[in-house]
Amino acid sequence: MTDLFLDLRYGLRTLLKSPGFAIIAWLTLAVGIGANTAIFSVVNGVLLRPLPYPDPERLVNVWTATGQQSRDNHSAGDFIDLSEENHSLSAIAGYRSFPFTVLSERGGEPSQVEGVYVTAAFFDVLGVAPAAGRVFSGVRDRTAGEKLVVIGDALWQQLFDRGPDAVGARIRIDGEPHTVAGVLKARTEFPETTKLWVLSGKPVPPSPLAITDAPLVTCRTSLA
Repeated sequence: MTDLFLDLRYGLRTLLKSPGFAIIAWLTLAVGIGANTAIFSVVNGVLLRPLPYPDPERLVNVWTATGQQSRDNHSAGDFIDLSEENHSLSAIAGYRSFPFTVLSERGGEPSQVEGVYVTAAFFDVLGVAPAAGRVFSGVRDRTAGEKLVVIGDALWQQLFDRGPDAVGARIRIDGEPHTVAGVLKARTEFPETTKLWVLSGKPVPPSPLAITDAPLVTCRTSLA
């Protein structure tokens, strides 16, 4: 420890004699540490930290291969074919990301949030249970009637201050009234940054999410 203290004192005295060099050295260290911290945060979130769902190794995204290096979302017809002719996946749901303008019927200012249209089986595929209320289990994809939405923890806080009266409340999404069916727990959002999930009023959204019967399954489809 004595040698370490002497080395530190010598290093500080040397840097103080050359303030320009000292500033460059400190800035270099700051940039290097900041860059490494940012990279580790991304790697930890994407590669190291497990997904907050049951059996995350069984969850897959299914894409349509349109070329050697490209992939596209499925059309509605492709999704129907995949659902009806599937023999490898135990459950399939569809989703489509979309920006929504949201306004509580209790008042306040409208805000734009990231959301997705989903089919009824979406949360069953993820294995996600709500913090309050219910998800869309047992509800058929609707083309008419009551419009349902599940909101995330952040939007629950924003619109209802995490109050229990959020379930069953009405909010306007792009001007259309929707009923809040349930609220999700924090950190169960999919895709990331999503704040609300709207039960699709169309036959299917184009991006399938599936859960496999085995950990290793070829998930990308190729159309002739």
